[in-house]
Amino acid sequence: VPTLIPVSGGDFIIVVSKRNGTSLYAPRYIYAMRYHIDGTPAWSQEVVISDEGGISSWTDIQVKPDGNDGVIVAWHDDRDSDMVSSSFVQHVDGDGNVLIAGNGVELSLNDNHQRFYPQIAGLDETGDLFLFWFETDYGQITSGLVGQSVSSLGTRLWGQKGKTIIPLGNATYGIFGADFQ
Repeated sequence: VPTLIPVSGGDFIIVVSKRNGTSLYAPRYIYAMRYHIDGTPAWSQEVVISDEGGISSWTDIQVKPDGNDGVIVAWHDDRDSDMVSSSFVQHVDGDGNVLIAGNGVELSLNDNHQRFYPQIAGLDETGDLFLFWFETDYGQITSGLVGQSVSSLGTRLWGQKGKTIIPLGNATYGIFGADFQ
């Protein structure tokens, strides 16, 4: 499902995932494109958010405006096919420039945990991003909530594994939302 984000001048950015093939399990990639209000492209070509693969057909891709005519995109994938999902974020400015490392920044390097459904809280005045995700053990038996702040340069500011908000436990957590207050 494409996500449309309105930006200045009546323009809009569409973020979409595309499958490379017709199979439900075909590799899926994420792209963004800005259009003028009359439907003509504002950028010369689509911007690659992630072309690493590993994004399942049922993965939710979250998109939020950055407040400066750009978009922030978060998702989870298993790009190395090791049966462990990890969460990623990418930031694209209003001119179509990818502002973080190609294919996004991995929010946590905790290889022993699954990291699903990243939620974008927002972007602060310094350009730092804040995100939270649902984390489980490898077998998805216990679950918790973890967060990360990512600098405008793509540095993990809350450590390599993020900050634990709710430790792994027997309670079950569903998809949630995050926003600045």
